Amino acid sequence: MTTTNYLSPEDFKKMVDAIPLVTEYNKSKLLSVQKERVPDPKLIQACAWVEYSSALRVSETLNASAEDFNFKSGILTLPRTKTGFKRCKCSKWEKRQLIEVDKNCDKCLGIGKIRKKQLTTISPLLPSWVVQLIKSKEGKLFPFTRQLIWSYYKKAANMAGLELGEQQDDRYVEGAWTHLLRKSYSKLMKFKGANRDLRNVKLRHVLDTQERYDQEDINSLIEWERENL
Repeated sequence: MTTTNYLSPEDFKKMVDAIPLVTEYNKSKLLSVQKERVPDPKLIQACAWVEYSSALRVSETLNASAEDFNFKSGILTLPRTKTGFKRCKCSKWEKRQLIEVDKNCDKCLGIGKIRKKQLTTISPLLPSWVVQLIKSKEGKLFPFTRQLIWSYYKKAANMAGLELGEQQDDRYVEGAWTHLLRKSYSKLMKFKGANRDLRNVKLRHVLDTQERYDQEDINSLIEWERENL
């Protein structure tokens, strides 16, 4: 079997379908008093679907609340993201490096940047049962740690017989890793013909001023996903 550094839609479903097997395996290793602490596999499957279909980072998925999903518009609002910041007016920057800042600024608290919300789309690939689960909840959706989610993905991929691996800087990672689902959706968009601008909108990559002026917008992304996925 060939080793790949992404999940095809078919392999992603195989991994998700194996998550209940991981739950049963974990329960078999625990004392009876601890078994009730094992997470609901359905909720972990929903977590994987949200992370994959909206191409989120793991931390962004775990911070998501039910109120962030607007199913009418097809837009997911992300209040806390890795790159969700704007420069404070009190600061001075050169080539994305902070040069000067007002340490007493009450807006940025002296760090030179202010957190802002980011937007991405709710993919048509998100199953209806996950949509209904989100609509039935309030507040934070997934009460898991990053480590727990990673361990479930890795074990589920192994149980599904998937050969995964990727060279990351100076190390080689075997099996599923936390960024895998985000990368896999981006690959899917590329294979389906989405240009780089549309993929950047989905992934919310940091762009320079000219790139921001020229790139596609989220409405174009919504239309593309509806027509191609």
